[in-house]
Amino acid sequence: MVDYLVVEFPHRTRNLGGPLATELASLVDAELVALLEVVLVDKDDSGAVTLVDLDDLEDLGDLELFRGRLEHSQAPAVVDHTAQLLAPGHAAAVVVWENTWAQPIAQAALRAGGELVARGRVPDRGRGRIAD
Repeated sequence: MVDYLVVEFPHRTRNLGGPLATELASLVDAELVALLEVVLVDKDDSGAVTLVDLDDLEDLGDLELFRGRLEHSQAPAVVDHTAQLLAPGHAAAVVVWENTWAQPIAQAALRAGGELVARGRVPDRGRGRIAD
């Protein structure tokens, strides 16, 4: 299963090298997720959008080990949608990962004769601006 997260940074700040990088790296180290793509969507004050790949950023902190190793074009529709919704003067990071923790569960279900027929997300319940 592949998931994504969009994190908006006001005033075009982008601190991917801080706590966000640390947490992503720890999830990868624990083999819970496989990081597939990180794209920065940058919208200037006039509304012009620039896409910045992880490989083009300078301070990656714990994400430095992923430089040049990620897959690309995993979620072009998510990146396009993010660019449309992003307020001028803001930036957003689109992070795409595979839930490797779910693979053993899915394989066990198949071995038991089951079939995956639905999946989804439980709404955030207002703790953040996360939308499905």
